[in-house]
Amino acid sequence: MEEENNENGKIKRVFINTFIILIIIFILIYLYARYSEHSKIVMKEYRISNENIPLNFSGIKIIHFSDLYFGNTTGVEEVNKLVEKINIMKPDLILFTGNLYGNNIKKEDELQKILLKLDSKLGKYAVKGNNDYYDNYESFMESINFKILKNEYDLIYNEGLEPIYLCGLNSSLKEEINFEVCNSYFNEKNSNIYKIYMVHESDITKKILNNGNVDLIVSGNSLGGLINIPFYGKVFLPNGSKKYNNDYYKIEDTDLFVSNGIGTDKKPYRFLNKPSFNLYRLKSLK
Repeated sequence: MEEENNENGKIKRVFINTFIILIIIFILIYLYARYSEHSKIVMKEYRISNENIPLNFSGIKIIHFSDLYFGNTTGVEEVNKLVEKINIMKPDLILFTGNLYGNNIKKEDELQKILLKLDSKLGKYAVKGNNDYYDNYESFMESINFKILKNEYDLIYNEGLEPIYLCGLNSSLKEEINFEVCNSYFNEKNSNIYKIYMVHESDITKKILNNGNVDLIVSGNSLGGLINIPFYGKVFLPNGSKKYNNDYYKIEDTDLFVSNGIGTDKKPYRFLNKPSFNLYRLKSLK
């Protein structure tokens, strides 16, 4: 009887110790996801080769970042770190695919001073995310020298006569996308121009491709699912990024890149999903 009681006591202690260890692990994971991982900004680098890239654009570096959500888990320190990392790469072109602020617009002057330091040779462009539909978004982005593409396009030149084409679409979660202006540029003579589309939500990809050939699509919105659980996957995927939320897809002849973003939305956590921005190096196959 005494031996049986001792055995039951051992089992009980093992159970209690295991339970305590699991609670400690859960608390540590929570603290890491809530207060640590969101500050570990990394760069993801990709080489993009395409026969439509002009020779004068071979070697060009494009920086793409998204979903700053400034004021949530992204503060002045994180934005300073981001800008420093971007400028070290000396990008030729910078693309921002939306969602500048978090729940509250604050420290606007400080954010403006930091983002003004972003430097690029060929320009800085932005599109609206679903959180960017407030009065002064456009004036703010223009004050830091970003050109906003609202269902419209621009031609980008680099030391030569042959440009690349850049189209920016508004958030599909907020308004109907109009392809008419973007498609108005094309005819038989310029159909082989290298085409880049900037969008906020990646799930609009099929709609874009149904309206014509595109070489490169860059998007945001997904935040990488915020929390990634091994053998399960992404936990929190927002509308607009349910289908395409991995880093990269090859869809026929189109390269699609989905940024994991810098900040967090209403759920202030990141786990196994560091905030990141992308660097694309173009290579001409001509």
